Order: sequence, then structure tokens, then C-alpha cells
Amino acid sequence: MLNDSGFKQKAIDRYKEYLKFDPENPDVLVDMGVCYYDLQNYAEAEKWMKEALKYEPKHQIAHLNLGIVSLTSGKHDEAIEWWRKAVEINPNNNIGKKAQELINSH
Repeated sequence: MLNDSGFKQKAIDRYKEYLKFDPENPDVLVDMGVCYYDLQNYAEAEKWMKEALKYEPKHQIAHLNLGIVSLTSGKHDEAIEWWRKAVEINPNNNIGKKAQELINSH
């Protein structure tokens, strides 16, 4: 709720507290990465999203978001690769379709 309300740093603090009890939760790791992205800390965003992939290699949202982080960081080719992986995981759901749209537009 803190994340959705725009309190990104407070959300990060809560996510870190949660991770003390469940350090391998990929959804929390990705959400924390999104908070860092929103704070324009792209290195931390990438770090936490990649950490999520250690525990859930086919975490489709992590792949999609890593593409966005890569693109924002000026790594166009890397962004395309992340989005391709998201499409490979499931091309038919909303995330896969969004990843394909991003590939097509870049």
C-alpha cells in the first residue's frame, strides 16, 4: 500500500523488514526493485529484480521490468532481450503481450 501511495522509501523499508522473514520472496524483491526504479536508483532496481530471478527464474514481471530498467539506463539491446524472455515465458497473458508491444515499439 505504501508503494502504491507513492511512499517509495517507506515501502522499501517495509520490504526489507519483510525479507528478514522471507528472503526468497520474488514478488517482494521485484516490488522493492520497482520502488528503487521510481526513485531513479536504477542500479538498485536492477539488483533486486535480478535477485528475484535467482529464486524464480521464470518470474515474468521481473523480466518485463528489467527490460524497462535497462532501457532507461540506455541499454537498448539488453532491454529487448529481457522482454523477449518475458514473451517466451507466456506470450498470451497481459505481461507477455506488453513485452511484445515494447519489443515492437523499440
